[in-house]
Amino acid sequence: MKYKKNLFYRILGFVVFTLIMGFIATGVMENTFATPSNGEPDVIVTIDANGHISQEGNLFGEDLWYPNEKGRDGIIRIYNNYRETKLTSLGVEVELNKEDYIYQSFLKHMKLTIKKGRWLDFGETSLVNDKSLGDFLRGITLEKNDQLSITSVHPLDLKYTMRMDEEAGNELQNLTAQVSFMIKTPITNTDHDNPKDDEKDKDKDKDDGDEKQVFVEEPLNIIPDIGGHWAHECIIALLENGIIEADKDGNVRPDDYITRAETAMLMAKALKLEPKYNLAPKYVDQIPDWAVGYVNITSEKNIFLGYPGRLFKAENGITREEIIAVLTRAFKLSLDDKNLELPFIDKESIGAWAQESVKAGFEDKVILGYPDNTYRPRNNITRAEAFTIICKLLGYHDIHMYKLQ
Repeated sequence: MKYKKNLFYRILGFVVFTLIMGFIATGVMENTFATPSNGEPDVIVTIDANGHISQEGNLFGEDLWYPNEKGRDGIIRIYNNYRETKLTSLGVEVELNKEDYIYQSFLKHMKLTIKKGRWLDFGETSLVNDKSLGDFLRGITLEKNDQLSITSVHPLDLKYTMRMDEEAGNELQNLTAQVSFMIKTPITNTDHDNPKDDEKDKDKDKDDGDEKQVFVEEPLNIIPDIGGHWAHECIIALLENGIIEADKDGNVRPDDYITRAETAMLMAKALKLEPKYNLAPKYVDQIPDWAVGYVNITSEKNIFLGYPGRLFKAENGITREEIIAVLTRAFKLSLDDKNLELPFIDKESIGAWAQESVKAGFEDKVILGYPDNTYRPRNNITRAEAFTIICKLLGYHDIHMYKLQ
């Protein structure tokens, strides 16, 4: 009896010691470990050996939805086959083949929460709490303390909860949609073309196994969020020429998705068009005060045409096929080879209205394709990508110089 009692206390002491050591280990480990999951992930994001990102799965799922406070949970798993990096911003792509008002309602009323945790810490911390898909579509930059390390040793798991909020109308019930999960890191960008494409003005060192220090020239006014960025030189050129400017915090947010309003201002400044404020409103939806003059002048010049119903959708991100259509009109790009066949495996998904513009842009090497031979016409484009295209078209660097027809 005494032996059994001693054995019991020994086992109890071992369990207590193990738990204490576990919590101590938790305190000294980085707080970037996500909540582990024994279940199969609903969405898989992979960073391949070349630093390119691919995604499989659908956050929305295949079940029918209805307004609900709790929502549905799932797991996002991120594999990294490249070098260690950090998760710095989150986004989504949404495919919904419905009328525009339903699409806008869908973006507004579908809410998404992304959570992280720590090993042996049963509490959870939200990276993003109950934000609309519209917010994710524009891209959400994580605070520095929330940025997660992604190593090649273990996959990174995130827990997500998607719900349809209580104010959603009947038009959103019984829908099917594809909602893809997108990530941004300092070394990879979901929407970037092949790094060998000349859309990227990024200098690369060959990897000889040794980490190299890279020194970059900064402007006189230091911009905190572009040091070492692949688009650094083009951003500096645009800043120096007054085509872009830093925000109130001194940043240019290169990896955020660029909005249609921001694109209108970018085009107007690149073409040296003066904003116009005295025109009768062309669009019925709201446009930010700072953008009204630029939207007016670029619409007057038929650079922007708007959407049916006299909508501009100023805060929406601009897609790859939309921006190439805008660029074609702005810089008067024309298609020389009328028999040009696009090589992309997803060329059928390019809108008929954008086909000739995409061909002209491809012919002039304005926007090229991805390493997997896709064009991804409906992907939103980032500010850095848009800046680099404008830098190229204006010929600010020798690498971008070519004759525009």
